[in-house]
Amino acid sequence: MSYIARAYGGAILVGGLAPVVGAFIVQRRQALIGDGLGHLAFAGAAGAALLSVSPLPLTLGITVAGAVLLEWLQRFARARADVALSVIYYAGIAAGVVMLSATQSYASSALTLLFGSLLTITASDLLLIAAVLGGAALVTLAGYRTFFLMVLDEKAAAVAGVPVGPTATLLTALAASVVVAGIRAVGVLLIAALLVIPAAAAQRVARSFKASLLLGSAFGASGGIAGVWLAIRLDWPPGATIVLLAIVLYLAMVVAIPIWSRVGGRRHSAQ
Repeated sequence: MSYIARAYGGAILVGGLAPVVGAFIVQRRQALIGDGLGHLAFAGAAGAALLSVSPLPLTLGITVAGAVLLEWLQRFARARADVALSVIYYAGIAAGVVMLSATQSYASSALTLLFGSLLTITASDLLLIAAVLGGAALVTLAGYRTFFLMVLDEKAAAVAGVPVGPTATLLTALAASVVVAGIRAVGVLLIAALLVIPAAAAQRVARSFKASLLLGSAFGASGGIAGVWLAIRLDWPPGATIVLLAIVLYLAMVVAIPIWSRVGGRRHSAQ
């Protein structure tokens, strides 16, 4: 498999599967949680570079542990959501910088972690991305009803017998898994965008939450393909190009849907 084929494969996997979990995160109004988890993943990957060990197990462990801590701070320590997220965010940055500064290849390691590199992912990277993202998507879909009740209304979900605390923690841990899996492809700074923006764009137009899952996945995967194609031809960074296309799509939805609704309303009244 050529490096270009691997780049397309990675873009399709990250773009298509991340919004499956991201749809629930957006519905829960925690769109910024990916940034906090991404910076924890930065610390985990930096620690792996310092220790010269495989990055995935350590990065995944630290990021999932941070996701559990985030939920604990909000639910049991009664910290405000923005404060708890800030603690996680800055802890990840600070710890990552300290550990990276102790490595011999500080600059190159930092650039790879921050921005990723779709064009240099290996076949083994692709398999790991597929396994982690696929697993996260399957768990999310298997628990669809429970997750949906929880993100829709936590109090009503609790009355219906949903264990809200563990469910929220699991959802955050799944988001952490997505973030870790996507870092190799698009980097710490951009993976949260692919978790959230395609899902948010889909929810602007979809008529049901289930439809938004499918549409968000389609938006993400098609944006990944278009982004890699455009990046190769313009010599742009693939990850950043994919995210820019996702943002353009979201803004187009924000602008176009109200206009379309008004035009449709006028036609209906004219009839």
